[in-house]
Amino acid sequence: MESDKVISPKVIKDGLNGPQGLAIANGQLYVVEAGEGRLLAIDLSSGAAKTVADGMECSTGELAFADTTNWARSSITISGKTAYVGGAGSGNVYKISL
Repeated sequence: MESDKVISPKVIKDGLNGPQGLAIANGQLYVVEAGEGRLLAIDLSSGAAKTVADGMECSTGELAFADTTNWARSSITISGKTAYVGGAGSGNVYKISL
């Protein structure tokens, strides 16, 4: 890639309520939608989204540079057919079969 070239990003999915943790596995982009307390799987070929899990507690607080206690964000990691989601702000870690 040329250093002076500017790339225009492509929106994969819009209208999400607080997207935070992201992970890719098996052609799917997994997104922790913190504002809805759910994990979405977005097909990278078609853009179709489906809910994988819901009912999670996740932090959706505003970031304030003066108060770093609220900087935690939900995260995700995938191992095999299992996703682990850290519901930042709730103190919970969720295990989800994919």
